[in-house]
Amino acid sequence: MPGEERQCVFRPIGTTAGGKSPELTQIESSTNGLTEYNSGIQGADFKGAMCFARIGFDALGSSFAYKLNKRGDRITSREEIFTNNGGLDMYMDRHASLVTTEVRNSQNLRLKFSH
Repeated sequence: MPGEERQCVFRPIGTTAGGKSPELTQIESSTNGLTEYNSGIQGADFKGAMCFARIGFDALGSSFAYKLNKRGDRITSREEIFTNNGGLDMYMDRHASLVTTEVRNSQNLRLKFSH
């Protein structure tokens, strides 16, 4: 809704508005899927990672994760999850696996972590 504080508003990199914190990074377009990995199965260093799926209509999409520091105010690394694959959604299933849709090939991709 217009004027809704929760809606995204474009700001040039490095600027802040109205006491809001600055961005952690700039993410490429069409990043539709987002989930926080909140399981410890992959290890404590991956817990809290922000996982993204980016759809690619005329090219392959991508799926990646940003690991954050313990306070969650700085990115420590970016890791590819599904190389050259991405879709409309990204979620963590009940087995703590990451799942995304791969639209170009009409399939779901599941990354199962070992215990």
